[in-house]
Amino acid sequence: MRYFDLSPPWTWRLPLRKSWGLLAVLVVVAVPGRAAPQSLISTEIFRYDCRSEFSSTDLTLFGNGTLRLREGLHDRRTMLLLELDPVELQELLRDLDELDLREIEAFGGELEGEWVGQCVLRLALLDRSPADAVFHRLDSLSLGLQTAVNLGEELAGLVRQRAEFDGLPKGYQPHIGDFLRRADGEIFEVMGFSGDDRAVELAGLDQPILIYVPVEELSAVFLEIVPGRR
Repeated sequence: MRYFDLSPPWTWRLPLRKSWGLLAVLVVVAVPGRAAPQSLISTEIFRYDCRSEFSSTDLTLFGNGTLRLREGLHDRRTMLLLELDPVELQELLRDLDELDLREIEAFGGELEGEWVGQCVLRLALLDRSPADAVFHRLDSLSLGLQTAVNLGEELAGLVRQRAEFDGLPKGYQPHIGDFLRRADGEIFEVMGFSGDDRAVELAGLDQPILIYVPVEELSAVFLEIVPGRR
């Protein structure tokens, strides 16, 4: 049996397929209290994640309008980022709000094996309880779930068409005042350098933390320079 770690907020353990009927259920979580507001940069509004032995596609929409697409396996994993403009974001939020996920069902077919692909879909609009579904790629899906999957595939295609590969520019030299986006979406400002200029001092914008990163490791920690801030 092989387990797939789908990273926070989920860790799913899915068995090999059998002749099971209902494989996906609606999970609605009611939280009695409300914690401190979470930054839109790290708030996940929509996620569509499918993985198999041979491929992986993970599409996430964040509250600030960033679409992140991670694909591939192991050392061949790639990441693309696309920033939606305010009009595009509002149109997409309307489409998500129209999704009817009151019934999320997936009915298994006859194909078995981990190569078929196991998927997670999550919708967490700010004004409603989150809905989660777990299913296999070749399952027969209910209408609402199939519509959500189709939207996830369309968004992944949009990112592939318009986004550029992640990573800092080749030969990038940091300057005080640069803003860099980390892999988790957090943005840091370059504040200074160590005494020997071999490490960069960075301060978080949304979290009051100060970190030091070796210059040669910047491209492994940060995805891009945030435009319009320097």
